[in-house]
Amino acid sequence: NAPYAVNVKNDGQGKLWIGSGEGIHLFDPQTERFTKFHGKDLPGITGDFLFPFGNDSVADIIHILNPGRGLYSFDLKTKSSQPVIFKDSANNKTEIDFSKFLGYCGPFNYGFLFTAVSREREVLYLLRTGSREAHQQLTLPAHTKNDFYVPYVPDLKMLFLKGKYGTGNITYRFANNGWIRSPN
Repeated sequence: NAPYAVNVKNDGQGKLWIGSGEGIHLFDPQTERFTKFHGKDLPGITGDFLFPFGNDSVADIIHILNPGRGLYSFDLKTKSSQPVIFKDSANNKTEIDFSKFLGYCGPFNYGFLFTAVSREREVLYLLRTGSREAHQQLTLPAHTKNDFYVPYVPDLKMLFLKGKYGTGNITYRFANNGWIRSPN
């Protein structure tokens, strides 16, 4: 009776991290074996609904989302985990609403981009390689939270916010170390 897979992430070294309602599973294609981790096996993480959110193959860290509870960095070498700290644009610690969806956008600038809800607004964050701090890059328009898809195109360094329900589209490009809204 195998658990259903919620998502799968390649760790950049050929291993697959598989999230499920019964923990997180690591598949090693070299040995063709699975290793299963429950929340109790991951210090600081509670519950078993876990899934891999992003990875840092340079620092040997997998980021694990524990829906409703937090985003954690799990160090594969030390087998320890710590919560990711979120910082606003003024570099102050800020709270994330983990009951809302976190959206993975993709690799960017020695890390990866993702969206999260902070203070009732959808915010774009960057989590850099080797860091446990996610830094705010951009606060998206107020209606973005429910009305937009947020795809990211790494090679172009652009965000395309595709509107739903007639809200229109918005495009941002990364230039001069900042995100700039492009005219439609």
